[in-house]
Amino acid sequence: MQSSTEIQKPCVLFVDDDAAVLANLRRGLWREPLEVITASGPEAALVVLRERTVDVVVSDEKMPHMGGAELLTLVRQLYPETCRILLSGHADVDAALRAINEARVFRFLTKPCPPREIAACINDALAAREQRHALERAAGDNHRESAARTRRLAEVLPTVWLAIQPIVHASTGEVFAYETLARCEHPEVRTPLALFDLAEESGAVIEVERVLRLRMAELLRTLPSDVLLFVNTHPHSLTDPDFFDDRNPLVPFASRVVLEIIERDAVAGGATTTQRISTLRGLGFRVAIDDLGAGYNGLNTFTDVLPDVVKFDMALVRGVEESPVKARLLSALIDMCTDLGIITVAEGIETAAERDAVRALGCDMLQGFFFGQPKRPTRELRKVG
Repeated sequence: MQSSTEIQKPCVLFVDDDAAVLANLRRGLWREPLEVITASGPEAALVVLRERTVDVVVSDEKMPHMGGAELLTLVRQLYPETCRILLSGHADVDAALRAINEARVFRFLTKPCPPREIAACINDALAAREQRHALERAAGDNHRESAARTRRLAEVLPTVWLAIQPIVHASTGEVFAYETLARCEHPEVRTPLALFDLAEESGAVIEVERVLRLRMAELLRTLPSDVLLFVNTHPHSLTDPDFFDDRNPLVPFASRVVLEIIERDAVAGGATTTQRISTLRGLGFRVAIDDLGAGYNGLNTFTDVLPDVVKFDMALVRGVEESPVKARLLSALIDMCTDLGIITVAEGIETAAERDAVRALGCDMLQGFFFGQPKRPTRELRKVG
């Protein structure tokens, strides 16, 4: 009896009608970590295969009643997990073709073949099978994980709601627009980042964006007609055909919607993306670029798409009253946008000092916790302040 700690050797079945060949194969492979068994012909080989598990069959081609390619074709049909190798001393092209096309052999070896080469071929066949099994397991795991993510996303979507944050006129403090921000009450997916991570993993970003657009359209019906809505737009939406016609529920409100593309690469994405953005403008939408001033982002975008609105990154705005460098940079950007007819919005304002400094530099609109945190729409929020 085999002990529980003993590693089971792969079983290799050699099939040949020449007893001397089988004996030589046994002798030549006795040092290899293989369990070698033999059969004197195809009929005997099939009996062995019925009685026990065999990892590899190495068959001679020229045998009475049934050739090796025919035998290995049967092995493939009956025992598909068994690796198949054809060993022949005859340059038989037809046999080689049958071995490849019908038996799907791992390799075609010609006699005389040194035992070391045969052993190497067997090990290669076993390694290839294990690699295929690993890929199949990974594919199965990925499929199960994908299905689980899809089910979780279906549970999450009903809990998604829209918060809004005011964007105010720098000169008067009156509400110019609201930015919509996705929020979620699912215990496992509480942030917008987590929501879109789940959507991307599930391959369902476009579907999630469609749901959000429906809710944004419902919100627009309740807001005063002179208040704009800034809508964060995932780059995947620019590949969604429903985004560019009447299937988009925001189209009836297009003149009140500013599409805020949330990744710079999506805006500067070449002629195709530029044309898509032009199509959206033709429907009446305006386009905003956010986070201008964050690292290297933004300035090249103007050469591809002239935005209607630019939002300055909060890292540039934060503490601007105490930083002459930030103030000079922000002033230059504001002047450039003013010359181009672009509306400017300073994000992330949290103090009166930041508000006053940015207003003094000539920024058009202001946004940040100083004017209101993102929250559920209420009657008070829906009024122009």
